[in-house]
Amino acid sequence: MTDELARHEPRADLLAPLVAPFRLTAGERALGLLLVWLVRVPGAARLLLYWHARRSRA
Repeated sequence: MTDELARHEPRADLLAPLVAPFRLTAGERALGLLLVWLVRVPGAARLLLYWHARRSRA
């Protein structure tokens, strides 16, 4: 037995084919950042909830 430990090398591309269909487009990322920014504005979360509820009824 040797004193050297076996090393596991990271493989960032291992799951790439599996997650590729779920990757966001640039527009979706921008919209997500805008929504996160809006939630930080006081009262905006309530407006978004009302807007979503109104859209869901139609």
